[in-house]
Amino acid sequence: MHITASKLYNYIQCPHRVWRDIYGPQEEKIKETNPFVQLLWDRGVQHEETVVGKLGEFTDLSKIDFKDRFEPTIKAMEEGKELIYQGMLKHDDLVGIPDLLKKLPDGNYIPIDIKAGKGYEGVSEDDEGKPKKHYAAQLCFYVELLKQTGFAKENKGLIIDIEENEVKYNLDKRIGPKTPRSWWEYYEELKEEVKEM
Repeated sequence: MHITASKLYNYIQCPHRVWRDIYGPQEEKIKETNPFVQLLWDRGVQHEETVVGKLGEFTDLSKIDFKDRFEPTIKAMEEGKELIYQGMLKHDDLVGIPDLLKKLPDGNYIPIDIKAGKGYEGVSEDDEGKPKKHYAAQLCFYVELLKQTGFAKENKGLIIDIEENEVKYNLDKRIGPKTPRSWWEYYEELKEEVKEM
């Protein structure tokens, strides 16, 4: 059983969902997508298409079948491609498809996720806000995969948000003044909880 970014997201939203999706009564699953959820998905897809349409030159791996995408992703990074769209990363039981992989000046890569929401939560005129849990967890997941394949050293990622801003996530940063653990430590705990399920 693979752990994916979407399983981490689902666990954050509802800890029982991951277990129920695998072991729960399959006949109880809703077969049709809620129209509001479908609208949100469509909005996300449209936003991603808009962002990707403005990228300029990039290596597009999205047309390669999922099961065959890992080797071309590794090859693209070995060749030093500047921007890789929909590459696939895997290590042990972890499998993920970050929206983008961007080459850094030192030759390593940073994951970028395109989101149809604000990059931070709680943004106001007086406060820049803080990282969103599910965004941070997904970026940690992709960074771990990059590190395991030898293409990252730092725990950092980027979100391209609904306003097309690049929002930096330092995943070693503490979650907040009252929370002593970092986003990375939060992710490690989350991953272990999902594995136990």
